[in-house]
Amino acid sequence: MDDIKQSIKLLTQLALRADERMDDLEEAQANSERKIAALADAQIRTEDALARLSALQIRTEEQLAASQSRIEKQLAALQSRTEEQLIALQKRTDEQLAASQSRTDKQLIALQSRTEEQLIALQSRTDEQLVASQSRTEEQLAALRNKTDEQFAQLSQAQQRTEESISRLSTRMDELAVKMSELASAQAHSDQRLDALIDIVRERLGGQPQG
Repeated sequence: MDDIKQSIKLLTQLALRADERMDDLEEAQANSERKIAALADAQIRTEDALARLSALQIRTEEQLAASQSRIEKQLAALQSRTEEQLIALQKRTDEQLAASQSRTDKQLIALQSRTEEQLIALQSRTDEQLVASQSRTEEQLAALRNKTDEQFAQLSQAQQRTEESISRLSTRMDELAVKMSELASAQAHSDQRLDALIDIVRERLGGQPQG
């Protein structure tokens, strides 16, 4: 009779421990699910960050193209105005020469000389303006290229950090899968031991063991 009581007591204790282990396993599984959910959320945020970086790159390229187009239009407009001014000046000069044709040769020579000096001065100012405009344009393009290169470098660094985060995430998920497998194996082993103990108790009580 004492053996039966001890066996029942032992069986009760084992059942309680098995319940406790089940609670621990359920809690561990819940923690694992929370970690997996957190990892999935981190992956979503990473993908959002990549999408924003891609959009930033597209906007940068569009801004660069728009700036280049504006600069080309400004240069074309400046060239057109310069040519128009030269044509207008040449036309006025021709009219003045035609009007002063009846004057003396001395006056014609003096007028021709002044006209040539004005043309040279105008050409010199026009060349200086074109050089200055070209220099400003090149400086603006260089600054824009430097800014774009910096943004591309930042984008590359962000891409590298993202790939490292994804690699670490994959490693952690593999480790979690191994731990879950070990936990399932331990649970199966515990169940086998519990079944064997139940069979022993039943044998002592006169029952038949179950497979």
